[in-house]
Amino acid sequence: MESIWNYLKAGGVFYLATVEEDQPRVRPMHAIVLVEDKLYFRAGREKGITRQLLHNPKCELCAFSGRDWLRITAKAIPSEDAAASAAMEAQYPVRPGDGTPQLFCLCEGTAVLAKYADVQKIVHF
Repeated sequence: MESIWNYLKAGGVFYLATVEEDQPRVRPMHAIVLVEDKLYFRAGREKGITRQLLHNPKCELCAFSGRDWLRITAKAIPSEDAAASAAMEAQYPVRPGDGTPQLFCLCEGTAVLAKYADVQKIVHF
């Protein structure tokens, strides 16, 4: 899991997709921590992302760097883990306007890290 976290940190920005009713929603994110081999991110409790994940925890993260890409398919489960919360606050302090933070843990996931040139083209219609 550390290699996945290192990839996300090195890229600086990753994209998180959620579902709102029948519409996908994607947004850039950057705050993610690794604690006890688990990935955590946070969002404002008042934000659409939090409402969406509380309704349907399925999500995907995607990042790209040079010729490599990463995709994580997982569930984002609300967490009250004190160590993860402290690590998040230490690395990404809450700023004015961020709202009340909600911590999420990624679980039941699959991460695919691949070389861009090695991916076969797949098209579904």
